[in-house]
Amino acid sequence: MPKRLDCLICTAPTKFTRLGAQVCRACAAFYKRTVTAERTFKCRAGDGQCTIRKHVNYICRSCRYDKCVELRMTYNVKTSKTEKKEKKAVDSAAVTSFVKYDVIDDSPSTSTSATSSEASKMTENSSLIDRMEVEYKASYNRRVAQEKEYALQRNLQPYKHNTEEFFIANFNAFYETFRIAIKDQTTIAKNVFEDFESLPIDHRVTLFKSFVSKLSVIECVYFTQKYCKNNDMFMASLITCADLNNMDQWTPPSEDASKNDALKATVRSFTDDYNDLLPMILMEEMTEREFYATAVLCYCDMDTSQHLPEEIVQSTQKLRKQVFEELQDYYRNELKLDDFSKRLGNLMTMVHGAGEAGILMIEEMRMYVTMFDVYSDDQFFREFFSE
Repeated sequence: MPKRLDCLICTAPTKFTRLGAQVCRACAAFYKRTVTAERTFKCRAGDGQCTIRKHVNYICRSCRYDKCVELRMTYNVKTSKTEKKEKKAVDSAAVTSFVKYDVIDDSPSTSTSATSSEASKMTENSSLIDRMEVEYKASYNRRVAQEKEYALQRNLQPYKHNTEEFFIANFNAFYETFRIAIKDQTTIAKNVFEDFESLPIDHRVTLFKSFVSKLSVIECVYFTQKYCKNNDMFMASLITCADLNNMDQWTPPSEDASKNDALKATVRSFTDDYNDLLPMILMEEMTEREFYATAVLCYCDMDTSQHLPEEIVQSTQKLRKQVFEELQDYYRNELKLDDFSKRLGNLMTMVHGAGEAGILMIEEMRMYVTMFDVYSDDQFFREFFSE
């Protein structure tokens, strides 16, 4: 049996050498994602001296990456001209697919809120968090109705909960409920973020994919803490949940036994990776208003690898500043807090962690398509989870 060692980056227990260094699986995966996406980070403290420990609430990504470089970790990414052309073709196809499936309109238009009479009262100067609350609640109700219809049609196994009607999730259920979320959350983007529909279609697709992937992680963690805090169940959608100790039930059956075993092993491996990221995303005693604020921040949290124009970056930074000002008013006037810096920091940590988990989710889904032919004939699925 390999000797148990400590990761030279985060001190987590590890038994193997990965990417040429004595590091844990989570740090190796972080380095691979960073190199592949050509991402850059800024040190949170500004001095490049952050302490990296597995169980701290926030791991500075800049200092973590610097440690990977110091250890001379090796991961070669192919960057041939052919591959770049292929990626550009995929990006173009993704835009076409989003338009084709009515996820995002191909031309700017004036959207009207499909929520309630309350939503119609919202003005350009209204609170961003208030707008998100109204739109999200309406979206939640629509999605729950659609998810329940799907669960009953597919005879999903009920999950016994004291107060809610939940069902046991599997891969197929996750995909279908995620499709529901994608198609519904375009309404949120249109009605909450004023400039969204005026952007070029390719930039709208980039922002929307980033927004949805982060928000899906945040809401699953939020509702898990709300409904399944004291057990091993995890909310996979609004009304479906999965047993973290029995992820084999998650995998779709395959006639090839060896392929089925490999698929289950892959699911378990990714589950471990998600568990490694959970400390960054969990926030104890998160209020409902903080959840809506975090939903807005999911849209504002920019990734340098997205290569968006400076005017879009500045616009999202302006939105983030507004959300922070609204949160400060909330902390002072409603929660009566004098020092709320830690809560604000925790919210940003959640969004950053959700971004990491979103990248991991795309990586996972892409592997299912390419390695196991899961939904390989579904154009929308392939294009949403393309890089």
